[in-house]
Amino acid sequence: MSDHKKEERKITLPQEEYDELKAQAEKGKESYDQYLRTYAELENARKRFSKEKSELAKFANTELILAILPIIDNFDRALESIKKNGEQNSELVENPVLAGVELIRKQFHVFLDQQGVKPFNSVGEKFDPHRHVALMEVEMEDKEEGIIVEEIQKGYYLRDRLIRPAVVKIAKKQKQITDNEKL
Repeated sequence: MSDHKKEERKITLPQEEYDELKAQAEKGKESYDQYLRTYAELENARKRFSKEKSELAKFANTELILAILPIIDNFDRALESIKKNGEQNSELVENPVLAGVELIRKQFHVFLDQQGVKPFNSVGEKFDPHRHVALMEVEMEDKEEGIIVEEIQKGYYLRDRLIRPAVVKIAKKQKQITDNEKL
């Protein structure tokens, strides 16, 4: 085997041609850097678009669910009314209307559960303006101020996003009347 050494050849260029080649090389390097930045921006945009598309798909049925929630609220109210009326008349044992309303209510809740919709309970919690809407304050001695004492309308989450805040009544300390205020 023969051992060949690479022969280095030196080329001499006029300064103008050398400067032109150097400028072209710099321009090529800048173009390549710009290409890499543009490619990275494009990849980021693709990822962002994919994430937004996924988010849109997860929450696309929000409007439909918000339209159904008042119907469920009315079923809950009807169920409570039927139960109260039945308890007063001792007819709660085999009430077919009650059974039908309970079945429809259960079907609605199964549907909501399948869609990722979860109600949350607020009674006994501290009022949170991000999750609750206070309809009124109720003076109470035995409750800490700002504690929710009654839920007028249930709040709901769709997956991890609040889609409807709970409408609540919150406790308020009773005002102490001093002797000066009595006069």
